Amino acid sequence: MRNFTNRHLSFAETTGLTEMPGGKFIAERISDIQIHQSIQKEERPLRCRFRLELTGVEDGINVYRSIMIGVDPIPEGEDKLIVSRQYADAARQFCLNTSRLRVVSGAIYAQGYSLPVACSSLTVPEQCLYYDMPEVFVGTSADIYEIRSNNSLLT
Repeated sequence: MRNFTNRHLSFAETTGLTEMPGGKFIAERISDIQIHQSIQKEERPLRCRFRLELTGVEDGINVYRSIMIGVDPIPEGEDKLIVSRQYADAARQFCLNTSRLRVVSGAIYAQGYSLPVACSSLTVPEQCLYYDMPEVFVGTSADIYEIRSNNSLLT
């Protein structure tokens, strides 16, 4: 398993920890967290690329829309790849095969720490939902009915 997030990961047991809403856990003391596996990060994380588009100004503050324009390719091989939630969502949006991707879940916090100190599990991201309808359709409602009825485009 390879870690393409931007940090080293530690996996711990949740026995003796308090479960919080959203699948998170908290320990009274950091010494209560029993790490059973660590995975070092790869040299370069997998990333998504965005374009910012100014949509307007509200109360003197610029407001932008973030538009996904690309993702790093998924490395070849058989290994499972741990990636950020943002990368997994972007890969799905671009209909890449996400079957080998895993995302960290079950964040484990310790009292006095604002960031997770470990995690308990991994999740499998959803696959892209393929569809076969055309991107743009020009026609009447009768044409749409005919297409749906025959499951084919009119020529």
